[in-house]
Amino acid sequence: MSELPPMRPVEVQVRDDPPMDAPWWQVVPAMVLGQGAFIYSLMATPGAPVAWIVGILEVVVGMGCVGVSKARTLHANAGHRIPMLGSPPVRPRRFDLFDGLGFSLVLGGAVLIVGVLDRGPWPMVALLAVIAITETVPYVIHNRRL
Repeated sequence: MSELPPMRPVEVQVRDDPPMDAPWWQVVPAMVLGQGAFIYSLMATPGAPVAWIVGILEVVVGMGCVGVSKARTLHANAGHRIPMLGSPPVRPRRFDLFDGLGFSLVLGGAVLIVGVLDRGPWPMVALLAVIAITETVPYVIHNRRL
């Protein structure tokens, strides 16, 4: 029988370039939009049809932004385990604009939807549980694959 050549460990290439921040002309409008949407959610009249539509749009757009941020982080950390508590080994950016804006929009939309439903604190607890699940499940799946 012929012997197989010894196997060499696979090296994972990691980007060594420093994390880039988004330029100010992207950050300022995004933060104004996010904070404006959150302030609107606190001042809106509960039960208004516009509040219901804006709340759903905020949650959908916010979850999309958070999803893009998670995908970027998982792609940058291919081959690395991501700790549940703490920062990932490779950060694509020092401050991820998608994550910051997305979380603000999801929280503002949740406040609007709960205000429209007017059923007590349980819908807000359910929405926060959905947010917690969507924040942790991608990292758990990523770590299990390694």
